[in-house]
Amino acid sequence: MKKIGLYLSSNELSGGSFQYNINFINILNKLSKKNYKITYIYTDKVWINYIPKSDKKIFLPGSIYKKIFQNLIRIKLIKQVIYFVIIFFEKLFKINILKIKRKNNALDNLKLDVIIFPSQDFISYQIKTKSIVTIHDLMHRYSDFDEYSIKEKEIRDIHYKAICNRARVILVDSNMGKNHVLESYKCKENKLIVFPFKPPAYLYEKKKINVIKKYNLPKNYLFYPANFWEHKNHINLLYALKILIQKGYDFNLVFSGQIKNNYLNVVKLIHTIGLKKNVTFLGYTPSVEMYSLYKNSFATIFASFIGPTNIPPLEAIYCNSPLVCSSAYAMKEQVGDAGLFFDPNNAFEIANHIISLKKNKNLKKQLIKNSRKKLKDLNLDHSVIILKKILKSKLLNI
Repeated sequence: MKKIGLYLSSNELSGGSFQYNINFINILNKLSKKNYKITYIYTDKVWINYIPKSDKKIFLPGSIYKKIFQNLIRIKLIKQVIYFVIIFFEKLFKINILKIKRKNNALDNLKLDVIIFPSQDFISYQIKTKSIVTIHDLMHRYSDFDEYSIKEKEIRDIHYKAICNRARVILVDSNMGKNHVLESYKCKENKLIVFPFKPPAYLYEKKKINVIKKYNLPKNYLFYPANFWEHKNHINLLYALKILIQKGYDFNLVFSGQIKNNYLNVVKLIHTIGLKKNVTFLGYTPSVEMYSLYKNSFATIFASFIGPTNIPPLEAIYCNSPLVCSSAYAMKEQVGDAGLFFDPNNAFEIANHIISLKKNKNLKKQLIKNSRKKLKDLNLDHSVIILKKILKSKLLNI
């Protein structure tokens, strides 16, 4: 019997990363109990609600020193000092101090055959146990946003180099994601496995909630679920909405996502171009409400500048919400003919796609039909097949 560990380190505010972790729980739960023994290692008590009751679970809250460090690094000046020290040792002595192995490590003491790290954790290369690690994206190398400072980029490079060096298997979201890793770091191609994103498990229940009444939402709303990072491109969506209104179309934008990061700039633009009555902010939205928010929308807009692929477009496809999607990076590879694509820099193109959906009901029906076909490729069983192949491969030798 093979002993598999799953390290769950994210929390509910982690957005897509949290849902990706949940999907891994569901994937592992589909493995044969005769052949695999699963141990769930979690750092946040919220995971008790998601881990199968019959499986072994271990809570690792972290030491008091770790908690102090996590609080200190939130202070900008201290974070910069820590970054400087890490980069200094890497550049001057070729020593990655993040890779220093821990003595009497709790994960190694579990004597597992392999541990899966869905959240690309630092600890994945601080242990001796074999590991499967996800690299979600390398957009710090392929985009140029202020949120990726020079030091942030350097730290990420040090981190991902260590993953490439230590992990037995690296999971990437797409063929483009695989090529990005190969272009960026010294990494054996055979240990890079394409493991596409799937719709989050919370949508499977298709729970219906009267979100229209709860949030007093307008008709014909365009839904955009995304935290307010600059790269999420809320700005061009607002310009597209202004174009629609100027052309006589009664549309509204509904944003869900944590109220931080680039939020104030978004609000400033709303007031500047006179869209206060046409935009609704939901803030952090409980998972249980997401199906209804997608389902009741006129369309879902996904405007991100980065990728390679993303989870919200898959959510829209699953909920049969017509998708108008950014063409950035590998989004066309991910979505196929289940969406209308636009240049994320082109607000007029975004607006014209919305107008097309409004004028052409058959186009809207066709997108929904294409979404239903696409769902066949998004079944978790495909992920189970890929994972089984990995666990049986020579890459792990377990």
